[in-house]
Amino acid sequence: MAHKGIRHKVQYFTDKEKGIVVARINDCKRDFISFLFDSCDQSALAYHAPFSDKEYDQLLMPNSFVGVARLGENDAWDEELGKQIAYQRAKQKRDESFFKRVNMAVRLYERELDKLCNLFDAYGKRLSNNAFYRENKIAEKIQK
Repeated sequence: MAHKGIRHKVQYFTDKEKGIVVARINDCKRDFISFLFDSCDQSALAYHAPFSDKEYDQLLMPNSFVGVARLGENDAWDEELGKQIAYQRAKQKRDESFFKRVNMAVRLYERELDKLCNLFDAYGKRLSNNAFYRENKIAEKIQK
């Protein structure tokens, strides 16, 4: 399933006298979790997700991100440009938080993959030992 995209509510606050424009991106808390479930087979992910409750909580993002644009000493006031700059700064913070969670999830899945590899290695050793044992028994019977 392809990712559907995430839509945010953005609030802007402007103060022309102070030369400040603030953008706040809201409702971001479940962005990464939503991306994960939208991008994967949800039933398989729900069944196989290697996350404890504590780790799941760590994958949740802050609910909002703020970016600020300040009027430079020699700049002319342009509210729309200020909004664009403030939004890009807030979005950069949101994206950094998102990719931090991507890396965290990758580490969690790697941990689970390591557990599976160790399990298969142990199973393979048992099979090998059983085969060796059977071969020795057969050889003993042949020699008698």
